Amino acid sequence: MAYPSGSGSERLQRGTIHNQTVSADTSFRFDGGLAATGTSTYAVPANHIITVLKIIITEVSNAARTFQLIVIAGGVNMNLVYQQSVLAKDTFIWNEKIVLHPTDKLLLGSSASSNFDVHYTYVDQDWS
Repeated sequence: MAYPSGSGSERLQRGTIHNQTVSADTSFRFDGGLAATGTSTYAVPANHIITVLKIIITEVSNAARTFQLIVIAGGVNMNLVYQQSVLAKDTFIWNEKIVLHPTDKLLLGSSASSNFDVHYTYVDQDWS
């Protein structure tokens, strides 16, 4: 992506992943849509820079489960959080900033039989 040279917009946005019950990865969406669990094809759109501000992950089942947060940048998988356990009816908060460029992906992977609800906030810098 080239450095922005014209005018653009910067908006505070939010997104959700509801009822992550599959062991397949689900990518976060940064286009305002609701992520379908088990879909890992959503990526940062062209001419956008995404700064993830906070991710809140709640395990709503009756047992402890694990998850991982993965960034795919330039075709390389990088684990941000690996096999993080969350107790039943408990919450994990990721409070670190993550900057993503076009085609990057942020994924949530989870153990089988999990039931995670995820709420995240981000800044969308749109240069299109």
